Amino acid sequence: MASWRRLLAWAVVGAVGVGAVFLYFSRQAPPPLPTPAGPRVGKAGETTDVVPRAWRGETTAAGRELARANSVFWQDLVWTERRGRARLAIVDGSILNLGPETRLHVLPQDERTNYSAVELTFGKVRAEVKGARPGGRFEIRTPTAVIGVVGTEFFVDAAEEKTRVICLAGQVAVRSQRPEVVGEETLSAGEKTDVAAAAPPAPKAKASAAELEQARALTRASGLDITLADRQGNRVNLRERAGRVLVVNYWAAWAPPARAQLETLNRLAAEFGAEGVEFVAVAMDSGGWPAVDTFERSLPIGFLVLLDQGNRAAAILGLQAIPTTLLVDSQGQIVRRWVGLVDADTLRRELRRLLQT
Repeated sequence: MASWRRLLAWAVVGAVGVGAVFLYFSRQAPPPLPTPAGPRVGKAGETTDVVPRAWRGETTAAGRELARANSVFWQDLVWTERRGRARLAIVDGSILNLGPETRLHVLPQDERTNYSAVELTFGKVRAEVKGARPGGRFEIRTPTAVIGVVGTEFFVDAAEEKTRVICLAGQVAVRSQRPEVVGEETLSAGEKTDVAAAAPPAPKAKASAAELEQARALTRASGLDITLADRQGNRVNLRERAGRVLVVNYWAAWAPPARAQLETLNRLAAEFGAEGVEFVAVAMDSGGWPAVDTFERSLPIGFLVLLDQGNRAAAILGLQAIPTTLLVDSQGQIVRRWVGLVDADTLRRELRRLLQT
């Protein structure tokens, strides 16, 4: 958090006017999506989670926004936005977890050879391959590498010039995308390799604990699967709050707009508490609970306060600015995200709509 504050100190004064303190900026846009040829060949699987937005289609011009339990077809393109994540359950039982700014092409399955594959043109995917049928084969192909597996879990971060592969469970074989390049690395759980363009895989190395954690965090689709800490140091996972409507506000004592937002949320928490809506304030202060306590001496928070230690949950959510307010339905899905201040009338209207559905 301290580094964010140093980098963005200039933004705090201007943020009062726009109602947000921005934490980081987007990187260069990914390369354009390929356009596959030929018709779709049946259902490949369906989405089990989408946070907050992702799309599928035969071309980008014909993309349709995805929601939970939407079908994805062989030959589809699937892509996520800058903060998006999606979880795809493939018909063979495998799971593909797409991270932000990811572009995936689901190739038609070859029933004759039991071969299936996806092309990861850009972005991050964590695959949980449950095991192909006897004689079958599953591959992820990137601009520089081919990753072949039978029953394993692994993470792929693909760009035009380099692909990183981390094996999370089982084993995974990695080779160059170019057939004429000789050399293959077989990774076991906890190992990684990089594959540059037109080069064999680099010698495998041990992945750090931080790299393993990030591989899962960047591709975790459920916006509620985040762990925070209460005042007693207990771990609290917001997924356990599923079954009721949640309003989750990210704030920090050093961000001027946070006070105005929390004043609004205090009023709404008193108004909606009897209707089963739970409000949660998530603090991002590097000073921990002492900083929260100092803030509450001037503005007590009238609902649950949790601490995002190390800002890990903020990274999972793709947080861009504070305050950020999330509206979560009773199924645990993030249905609205407000970056900057959200007024009481807007939030009240959205809560009424959600409670009536």
